[in-house]
Amino acid sequence: MKQFTAAWEVLVQAFSDWWYNWLIFLAANTLWIFGTASFLFAPPALFGLFYVANEAVHKRGVDLADFFRGARRYFRKSWQWGLLNLIAAFLVWTNINFYLQFVALWSAALLTITLFLAVVWIIVQAYTIPYLLEQDVKKVRVALRNGLYTMLASPLYTLVLSFAVFLIVRLCAWQPALMLAGGPVLVALIATHAVRERVETFGLRGGMNSSGGEPHT
Repeated sequence: MKQFTAAWEVLVQAFSDWWYNWLIFLAANTLWIFGTASFLFAPPALFGLFYVANEAVHKRGVDLADFFRGARRYFRKSWQWGLLNLIAAFLVWTNINFYLQFVALWSAALLTITLFLAVVWIIVQAYTIPYLLEQDVKKVRVALRNGLYTMLASPLYTLVLSFAVFLIVRLCAWQPALMLAGGPVLVALIATHAVRERVETFGLRGGMNSSGGEPHT
């Protein structure tokens, strides 16, 4: 029940930040769309969007320069993350296409496992970028590990937030105007608030580092 309440508070805070900074977020969201369309700047644009969200969550005040600052600062890390996800997407795609060629119990089972792992991977990514921005040690591997541990340690929390994000993504796909209005930056705010809340709940104040078997300060 505590995880459900915490997840609800994350959603409320994310919507509140989104509403309060709507014009800045709208501009950042537009830049993200153009950056994604360029492909070359897709990962940096995503990190720029999350950087803006991170500044808002930390109540430091946001402006459009934060988008470019985040994209520039995390350009190399964003492409490390992006290439890793391209490899993961390719592996999922090839496995799905391979298993669909067979009509057998084993192929159906392996296809189900592949789809499950793909969903888990996507959820972990929603935690990974905010963790990478929060950590003292800027390593993608550490952020992935922290994201996985957070998902495993907070299953109900993750499930509630994942469902909310799924609804937002679904609505944006159904009505592209919602994407233009700031749907993606709202997702970034939810993910960033989620990580920040878990950091505080787990007592991980003062930043993150790479030592130990779980995320900690």
